[in-house]
Amino acid sequence: MERLGDTLIRMRLADFARKFPPVAPEDPVPSCPICKDHGYVRRDVPIDHPDFGRAFPCVCQHQEVKDRLRRRSNLGTLSNRTFESFRPEGRSPLGDAAQRRLQEALEVCRSFAEAPLAWLVLGGPSGCGKTHLAAAVANRQIELGHEAFFTVVPDLLDHLRATFGPRSDVTYDELFESVRNAPLLILDDLGTQSASPWAQEKLFQLLNHRFNAELPTVISTNHRLSELDERLRARLEDKRVARVLYVQEWESPVLEALLGDWPTGLKAQTFESFQVGSQPTLRDAHDAAVDFALRPRGWLVLVGDVGRGKTHLAAAIKNDRDRHDQPTLFMTVPDLLDYLRATYGPASDVAYDRGFDAIRNAEVLVLDDYGAHSSTPWAEEKLFQLLNHRFNARLATVITTNLPFDRHAELAPQQQQELRIFSRLLDGDFSRVKRLDAPPFNRPRLTLRGGDRREPRPPRPASNRG
Repeated sequence: MERLGDTLIRMRLADFARKFPPVAPEDPVPSCPICKDHGYVRRDVPIDHPDFGRAFPCVCQHQEVKDRLRRRSNLGTLSNRTFESFRPEGRSPLGDAAQRRLQEALEVCRSFAEAPLAWLVLGGPSGCGKTHLAAAVANRQIELGHEAFFTVVPDLLDHLRATFGPRSDVTYDELFESVRNAPLLILDDLGTQSASPWAQEKLFQLLNHRFNAELPTVISTNHRLSELDERLRARLEDKRVARVLYVQEWESPVLEALLGDWPTGLKAQTFESFQVGSQPTLRDAHDAAVDFALRPRGWLVLVGDVGRGKTHLAAAIKNDRDRHDQPTLFMTVPDLLDYLRATYGPASDVAYDRGFDAIRNAEVLVLDDYGAHSSTPWAEEKLFQLLNHRFNARLATVITTNLPFDRHAELAPQQQQELRIFSRLLDGDFSRVKRLDAPPFNRPRLTLRGGDRREPRPPRPASNRG
């Protein structure tokens, strides 16, 4: 028998239910009118269509998918690096050749990010934009809904080492397998890791697997490929799989030493101290030199007799660019040839190939006093190689000379090297020739020990090659 207390409670509950019937909850309004918050939709296609009956992610899921891919990408603070935020003009003003190289790198990376089907190797010194471009590739792939994994090589090796610890939540095999099979892998700063045998082995295993499987990979390094492990270099240089792109050329240690060799007297030469006077040719040459210092492009050839101011303007170009942190190599032609001869000596710290390569690939080169050198077959050959390379590579160059340009009519047939050089100096599409036709600058008379004074020795004729 039911207790009285239980009966009374039951009666009270029944009476309460009659007075206050429960209200059915309203169906919640879905936030997405397309999939009704299910996250997936089916396409309205005929029965024989291959997509019939298949579930596809709704558009409302795209942002969530991107956020999930971004969290898994390991980009961190690099998630905002895009091609739009990349500065193609560089952090500091660049010459025409460097500007073209950086613009080419941007376009190649942008194209690669749309369809990464191979390897892309980005080389160059620190600070030239390699990491930005590599991260922009990853961010573009995530924007397209594809997975990408970004890692700095030393950090990756640290994570692999950590998996051997007893407290690791991930085994070594799991982490290594997920990295080497990532749909798109970006390895930043290859070559900055400790060169231990274990590190070299892991990197070779990783890259060798992705090389054989032809998995899309982006690799950035601030080392020349010749400085990397030979086994890695063989994969990175294989043109069937990898494309090597130099975002910016390295500053050669040889070139740095040559740039520091700058006489005090030439440091004082400026555009402001150049005396133009009423001479139109001096004004024209001065304006051309100022323009070249601001925007070095093509060749600027300054022609005139001794004492007309050619070296002054050439030195002013270098000084002006140096003040704006745009190093410019200045060498007189006889000194250049002496330097190259010295590299053959056993006591030289610089091999001939390295020294010559650094000079002929300088971003901006000033060659003073062309024609003042000893005209030997070896000298003419080296100068032709130097100028021909810079002509074909379209490298900015300033050349001063007191040789008359009608001299080529006097040259013997055996002087073919000089004829070729003249043809490049006079190329109207690439070279600007400015003649300085004016009286020589006034020079102070020389004082002899006995107090006598005499006029300076007159300049030698322009045709004297000694």
